[in-house]
Amino acid sequence: MTNFISPTSVAAHYFRPAEYEDAIAVVLKPRAIMPTGADGKPEVLCSAVIFDTEESLDAATPTRVLPDTIVNVGVIYKQLVRTFDQGGVLPGYIAQGAMTTHGTKPWIIEALDPEDQAQAEKAWNLVTA
Repeated sequence: MTNFISPTSVAAHYFRPAEYEDAIAVVLKPRAIMPTGADGKPEVLCSAVIFDTEESLDAATPTRVLPDTIVNVGVIYKQLVRTFDQGGVLPGYIAQGAMTTHGTKPWIIEALDPEDQAQAEKAWNLVTA
């Protein structure tokens, strides 16, 4: 069951996918669902680690750690809600999905290859231990 929190009780920066588009891997851990955020859109409160290089991923030393970040980007939001309900983390890389009927390409978290996927999950566990 999804638990909801009030957006007025959260102070965090918004996750901007374009800022991490060149990162080799990101791992997002959804912590709470906010059905109506500050701008009226549904939001997810997350923690995130970003790995800019293959070396940083292999060494489990993230380039950036975002202890509190808010995601309200459509497709990524939906991916995070599914991940939240499963109690896991969402590792992958930032990409743009297929063209929509509105002529836009939404930001998505694309799956890594199996070896990098396993390393990203392992790195998350090491960083957050």
